[in-house]
Amino acid sequence: MMINPKSLSTEAFPRAKYLILVFMFFLLSACTSGQNTDTIAASTPKVGDFAPQFLLKLFGGKEIKLTDFKGSPVVMNFWASWCGPCRKEAPELERVYKKYKDKGVVFIGITVSDWKEKSLEYIKEFGITFLNGADETGKIAEEYKIYGVPKTFVIDKEGRINYERMGGVTEDELSKEIERVLK
Repeated sequence: MMINPKSLSTEAFPRAKYLILVFMFFLLSACTSGQNTDTIAASTPKVGDFAPQFLLKLFGGKEIKLTDFKGSPVVMNFWASWCGPCRKEAPELERVYKKYKDKGVVFIGITVSDWKEKSLEYIKEFGITFLNGADETGKIAEEYKIYGVPKTFVIDKEGRINYERMGGVTEDELSKEIERVLK
């Protein structure tokens, strides 16, 4: 059987035209997106920077601000109920919270890109007792440059970011970082 080259043309396969256009678009996007990395890196909060301020409505209805906890170390964890690594670290976060809550360490969970019902189920499933709320507008995630979850920050008593971790955090790792800010 012979293959007719005309049968392989883009006229024979109209979808091929669109696939080629889509491929070219992504190729061009990839080539130009690197131009903005310096701007993104410059605006990303880093260890040593003051933590961006925010207002968060907790699931119970109360509103909190980061400044409410000035003078106390704060652990902030961005999560989502559908996130596998978030589910893995949830029991560890709760254990660390229980270990340090009487030492004045505040834990704040902030769910992003999640349904309220699913978030509440997650909190119940893992027995999470520390403060939690939803970043409904995405503004907090934008300020902290959250492009994936989980992401955890440890903020010292003066309000500076002392530790940042993209991906799941372990009980030992987080405890070590909290001990550093308690000294």
